[in-house]
Amino acid sequence: MLTPEEKIIKAKVQLNKTHPFFGYLVSYLKIKETKGIGTAAVDSKGNFRYDPSWIEELDDDCVKGVLCHEVMHLALKHLERAKDKNMVLFNIAADLKVNELITKNNFKIPQGIKPDWDDSWSFGVVKIKNISKKSTEEIYYELLGKAKKVPMKAFVKLAEDEKLDEHIYGDSSSGKGLGNKETEAKGLQGSSKDEDNPDWAELASRAYNLAKMKGEAPAGIERLLEDLLTPKLNWKALLRRYVTREIPSDFTWTKPSKKSQSCGIYLPNVRREQLDIAVAIDTSGSIDKKLLSEFVSEIIGISKQFSQVRVRVLTCDAQIHEDYLLSNGNIARLK
Repeated sequence: MLTPEEKIIKAKVQLNKTHPFFGYLVSYLKIKETKGIGTAAVDSKGNFRYDPSWIEELDDDCVKGVLCHEVMHLALKHLERAKDKNMVLFNIAADLKVNELITKNNFKIPQGIKPDWDDSWSFGVVKIKNISKKSTEEIYYELLGKAKKVPMKAFVKLAEDEKLDEHIYGDSSSGKGLGNKETEAKGLQGSSKDEDNPDWAELASRAYNLAKMKGEAPAGIERLLEDLLTPKLNWKALLRRYVTREIPSDFTWTKPSKKSQSCGIYLPNVRREQLDIAVAIDTSGSIDKKLLSEFVSEIIGISKQFSQVRVRVLTCDAQIHEDYLLSNGNIARLK
């Protein structure tokens, strides 16, 4: 008969074989036996704490479901997103979202709050619909709004019965879960952030790409991690960095650097030569006036800042309409 630790190790190995997305993430968990906590829990450092007596009662499929459940709290950054929220209601919302995902991928969960067959969840007069189409925050605020119809102590009792307060640890060093009496007072203020904390968002992105290459991307995960998988870059900063990098430069001793002269040292000055760039501005109906103004303002800014740059500006939608040439900071024509 396997020990609780051996059951967990076996589940990790099987996940790597059958579910590469979850297996990759679970491989970063640090397994720690913690007697007396009742179920299992994670913290932001990736410590997975489990009660051995509880794991002993679970079959292999349930152990895999528990590992996936806990690691998805980290991948979806629930510990960070729970800040300044009612932890009882947020844990319910987070569990609904996580369990909707892992049951969709055919994992078993030994207990906990999960959507019904019709993608909804009911508790008394409270009913949350279309869970798969909502974010954790959307579910949370819907619960918060409907909580007036149900005494908060009923939600607290639900959390105690399902042991939701044990799912997320606030402070890995104390080994103490946040919930019940401590919940509203502390929130997640005990969470520690330092160099030991893995970047779970980056790990989730890698895990998804790995699973996708193997043709085994999990169901429902792409939409959940949409913001994570398609990060929004600052195009203005990238454009300026590109222009600065591409301007050809050389050194000249005939005209010393002003900075070095002030220090009494004779160093060469940087001589930048001319750079020609072309910029196409989309003026189709999908670009509103505000965005178009941003495009033009950025081009004007580059033209003013770099006198060595000659900018050829093309305005176009389905075809090219106008062609401007800006040089030596001359922007009158574009304006």
